[in-house]
Amino acid sequence: MTEKIFLKQLKSNSEQALESLYNQYFDKIYKVSLRFGLNHEDAVEIVQDVFIKVWERRKDLNLDLSFNAYLLTICKNLIIKKARKNTTKIAFQKYYSKFQDGIDHSTEDLIVFADLLKVTQGFMDKLPPQQKVIFKLSRIDQLSHQEISERLNLSIRTIENHVYRASEKLKTILKESGITMSFLLFLFI
Repeated sequence: MTEKIFLKQLKSNSEQALESLYNQYFDKIYKVSLRFGLNHEDAVEIVQDVFIKVWERRKDLNLDLSFNAYLLTICKNLIIKKARKNTTKIAFQKYYSKFQDGIDHSTEDLIVFADLLKVTQGFMDKLPPQQKVIFKLSRIDQLSHQEISERLNLSIRTIENHVYRASEKLKTILKESGITMSFLLFLFI
């Protein structure tokens, strides 16, 4: 089948068409991601995120424009977003480690940690069972979405959806609890 037929089917909610396009463009997007300096896992994540965006915006696809260019634009934007997030995180970690050198905040840190632990444990207890398991595997056990998907025999899309929803709930709870230190959010986002 031609690409245009797949795109028409995609606009009509065909998951098979999405999968065919995914398989067709995986290598190209993956290699572009690697050229931008991403490691294997991040490059695979970018490919998945590109096709999540394609699926979310499938109704708006313009069949007269280049699908290849559309994918590469999404890819570039996601890579830039990831780079900004990583740069901010690294800069904060360097700042925080310099700030902490030579200063003993052990009692204060224990109190803050205990408060955070109470809030997050209460948060985790309120999550639906499956979302709780997925969030724990992602954010606490640091497993990739692919690893969680394989372990729980669920689609990657389902994993991403649960992690996103749980993260959004946690942000709200932390804000409501008065925990405004941005470095705490790095643990969960």
